[in-house]
Amino acid sequence: VHTQYRKVIMPALSPVRLGDIETRIEERVSGLLDQIPMGEVVDLVPLLSAPLPLLTLAELLGVPSESWKDLYRWTNAFVGEDDPEFRQSPEAMGAIMGEFFAFSQDLFERRRAEPGPDIASLLANAEIDGQPTQFRDFVGNLILVLVGGNETTRNSLSHTIVALSNDPSQWDRLRADPDLLKTATAEMVRHASPVIHMRRTATQDAVIGGQTIRKGDKVVLFYASGNRDEAVFQNPDLFDVTRKGVVHVGFGAGQHVCVGSRLAEMQLRVAFRLLAKRVARLEVVAPPRRFRSNFINGLKNLDTRLVPA
Repeated sequence: VHTQYRKVIMPALSPVRLGDIETRIEERVSGLLDQIPMGEVVDLVPLLSAPLPLLTLAELLGVPSESWKDLYRWTNAFVGEDDPEFRQSPEAMGAIMGEFFAFSQDLFERRRAEPGPDIASLLANAEIDGQPTQFRDFVGNLILVLVGGNETTRNSLSHTIVALSNDPSQWDRLRADPDLLKTATAEMVRHASPVIHMRRTATQDAVIGGQTIRKGDKVVLFYASGNRDEAVFQNPDLFDVTRKGVVHVGFGAGQHVCVGSRLAEMQLRVAFRLLAKRVARLEVVAPPRRFRSNFINGLKNLDTRLVPA
């Protein structure tokens, strides 16, 4: 069923449907950067890392752009289940989920009544095995779209800013040769590894790294480990914007590979290209606070000074 729903939303992410979305992403990044005071210490998570992918998601879902702030609160609660800042009490969590379900119910009913080309319409009007989509399936897939389309891009962006702050020579290289961004986005996702793990069920017997796995075994995949595999990557802990031919597992693999991976990399490419024009140095001034999560490798804040070019 998951594979069938993936096929349902593919048309919304096709090059024809996305059209000139890169131009609109450029406009969003420019607008966000215009509001950031250069030379001052600011928290870049709510000013850049979080709104950029959520504004793009709002467009793909066909909801008002200002909805990004609600989507931000809701997705933090979904993925920060062990974080007391995001789940302050069962009552608070119940209120947040109530808000999200009300939003989803309204969206579901409106897209059923007046469908459009957006992802919400495609999910609301899908037929799986000849049966119309149930609301519970719509909500489940909406959460997947929101978390998958937000957290990966957001945290790849944040972790990359930390890496560029730690090694300014990498930023100098990107600024001197913006064409490096065509391949450097894969290195950004590899190095950040925004999703920590997934669990899968083996469909057949296998031997991996000398370990026997039987059909039906539950297997946990740690993406940061795969993205730091010494047999695949030279100096795997090193962030290197000139690294070529990066084949990472940060977006998953096989039938579960992220359907929006090209869009995620496009947003990273645009964000750093426009930052490179304005910013001579990215200076993270304090260690970021991390999500308390075993699922998302997330940064809750990013106190940074953007030194103007």
